[in-house]
Amino acid sequence: MKTILLTTKVLLSKSTFAQNNFESDMNKILNSNNPRSVLGLAEFNINAAKYSGMDLTQDCKNVKKSLALFDAEKPKNNDPNWKKVHNVALLNNECKNAQ
Repeated sequence: MKTILLTTKVLLSKSTFAQNNFESDMNKILNSNNPRSVLGLAEFNINAAKYSGMDLTQDCKNVKKSLALFDAEKPKNNDPNWKKVHNVALLNNECKNAQ
């Protein structure tokens, strides 16, 4: 289901109305308090933008949001933090022009 919705977003990305409705639907499916969910969708959109020309502004805001969620998260024992490191790299590389 998630894959179908993500594919639909890429196909409808040129339509602002369709994109806004899609974001609303995805927020219902994904846990918006899970930094991995927020980052995963933002990263998908950023990579899709290379082919579709989508605006990265909102997705880069979501990368920042996921970073804040990672900072607020209390890791269990020895949980890896590679996603947080990846998040910072995404902000510094892909989002540096969209901020």
